Amino acid sequence: MLSTTFRSCFRIGAVAALALLSAGPAVLAKSPVSADIQAAIFVRVLESDRGFKPRSDRAATMGLLFKAGDMDSRQQNMAIIRAFTAREGQTLGGRGLRLVYRAYRDQEDLSSWGSREHVDVLYVAEGLSDQLAMIREWCLANKVISVTPVPDFVERGLAIGVGAHNNKPRLILNLPVTESLGMRLSPEVVKLAKVVR
Repeated sequence: MLSTTFRSCFRIGAVAALALLSAGPAVLAKSPVSADIQAAIFVRVLESDRGFKPRSDRAATMGLLFKAGDMDSRQQNMAIIRAFTAREGQTLGGRGLRLVYRAYRDQEDLSSWGSREHVDVLYVAEGLSDQLAMIREWCLANKVISVTPVPDFVERGLAIGVGAHNNKPRLILNLPVTESLGMRLSPEVVKLAKVVR
């Protein structure tokens, strides 16, 4: 259950939507926060971004990136794909949510795939610690919002994370990164997050 403080960052409809996730949360390999809760939090935070403008006039595209050959990373990606697929009818920036996914190979492949698919938001799964500097650089250069279930990745330069504190979900924001991406998050969301400066 979300903490009382964290609940206040969501409108009543969002809290009700979280309560309706009765299919049983898809628990990720290492993350203490279920894929369903992660997806709900990331979508709500992105909805609060007044500066979000999708690259395509057809859809807001979320790219899901996992590590090739890493079973934990792949399992996490499959769980988060299911969780975000349940939200494909939602909108971000006035556009429908579209999902694409890819195993990380190298920065050139990421750049080609990200451009071709018009990725607006990149979910970075566990297992990509060694590649994080290149992923972060690509996201910043291309103004792609990075989200992750790995708190350390936010400390190391990704924009938004979800971790756990006292067995409850905790939003983590890297404010210098969100600002450099042109994000304008609501003050209520920033106030409730653990902020990295």
